[in-house]
Amino acid sequence: MKNLTFLLFILSTVSIFSQESKNKINWHNDIDIAIALGKEKNQDVFIYLGEKKCVPCRAVEKYAYSTKVFQEYAKKFIMVKVYNNLDETKTKELQYFNDAKKRFNTKSVPRFIIIKNGEEIANFFAYIKSPEALIEKINSFY
Repeated sequence: MKNLTFLLFILSTVSIFSQESKNKINWHNDIDIAIALGKEKNQDVFIYLGEKKCVPCRAVEKYAYSTKVFQEYAKKFIMVKVYNNLDETKTKELQYFNDAKKRFNTKSVPRFIIIKNGEEIANFFAYIKSPEALIEKINSFY
């Protein structure tokens, strides 16, 4: 009986973890590669610039990106995340983040950029408190 209980526990745990991995956003970390991929697949590119110390960035992570609603919506985009986690030993990543901020004329984060056919169609800041709020904002550019 103990073996059966343990086996059922293991199987349910594996099932939960495999479900979680299906619901994650497939983030890319290279903007140019993502734009090329978007052109190839005829998909728009959604770029997110964020920082660890940023309260609105943590809010979008918690209230949008971690939800099944947004994760499902995100499948229509090539998703790019350029994030400053404040680790000063990762100088290459920090430089890439700063270059991306300059490239998209960004002073504040979170910053959301949408690229369609290689052209920027949206560049906006938003304080997001629900997946629906972010989806609605994105949809307003179409």
